[in-house]
Amino acid sequence: MLTKKRKLLYNGLIGCLIWGVIMCMGVSAGAQQESLEKQLAEAKAAIADQITIIEKLKDNFFEVTGTLEKEIDRLKKVSAEKEKTIKKMTDNYFKVTGELKDKIEELQAQNAEQKELIQKITDNFFK
Repeated sequence: MLTKKRKLLYNGLIGCLIWGVIMCMGVSAGAQQESLEKQLAEAKAAIADQITIIEKLKDNFFEVTGTLEKEIDRLKKVSAEKEKTIKKMTDNYFKVTGELKDKIEELQAQNAEQKELIQKITDNFFK
């Protein structure tokens, strides 16, 4: 009977020990679960913030892109107008330069004639 009592006591101690280990693991797992749930909530909040930031960045990107496209179109028009103005100025420059060149040649020819005439007059005067 003594051995039965010892066996029963031994089995009871083992049962208590097992029950204690299970309880400790359960409490530890519960605490760990709360920690993980807290981390999950924080991660979800961070993801929601990042989604909001990404949406704002995307909206801002498209707004800036639209503004830049309008500015590019405006600059293209200004560039085309300036190109026309430069072409007119260049054409006018070459036209005026050509006219001046012709006038200079004409004046040089007149100058040569006058020089020749003056030379004849001078030669005749001193004869």
